[in-house]
Amino acid sequence: MKSLSFCSFLLSFSWCITCYAGTSPTAPDSISGQTQLIKQIAAEACQQMAADKQQDSFATMRPPQAQDTFEKILLATIKRRESTIRQVARRSNVPGAYEQLLGSLATLVSVQLVRTCPDATMLYGRFAGARSAEPTPAEQALIQEWGDELCQRLAALQKAGRLQGKTSAECLELFHQEYTASLTKRGPQIMQVYGSDGNSQMVVDLLSNRITQYMQQHCLQTLLLLRGTDAK
Repeated sequence: MKSLSFCSFLLSFSWCITCYAGTSPTAPDSISGQTQLIKQIAAEACQQMAADKQQDSFATMRPPQAQDTFEKILLATIKRRESTIRQVARRSNVPGAYEQLLGSLATLVSVQLVRTCPDATMLYGRFAGARSAEPTPAEQALIQEWGDELCQRLAALQKAGRLQGKTSAECLELFHQEYTASLTKRGPQIMQVYGSDGNSQMVVDLLSNRITQYMQQHCLQTLLLLRGTDAK
């Protein structure tokens, strides 16, 4: 069973948190220089997107191609900035700063891009807004059952105090662990509902979008716990 695109899933979560909470897409510097680094990487990626759009119109891209383009430009830009990331980490004198930056940059830069870069917003809209026909009863049952479970897992993290004092990146990482455990358990169920298509990128993206939508509709206040200390 192929893992769902958690990069897309995290972006969807971060985007909805930012929209509903009205918070800044970049957190205060838990690592000195982090906010400026995020803005620099996002600006560079935005420039690359503008250049690429001249060769291939983003407005007509199919959802899988749009997502692939977004993620490739994002990751390539972060990779080109590796030496700068190391410099910021060294100057911060925070233990494990480099690993912390690498763990959160993709999500934080993605949200900055979607908020500030028109071409990134267009690409994101192409794949985040992708929809097929109305879900079948079996699909709807899977989405509801899985969405409810993820809402409960997130509420349990809060009840246990594991989100207290954490940044949004740290909260998302904790939820990522819960999500991965849930995905492993539900792999056979996904394959039963979708058959061999359960491993396709189209189903991967569709499920990611629909589960995020379900959680926004049914446990938004719980979902907003992922804001962490950044929103305070």
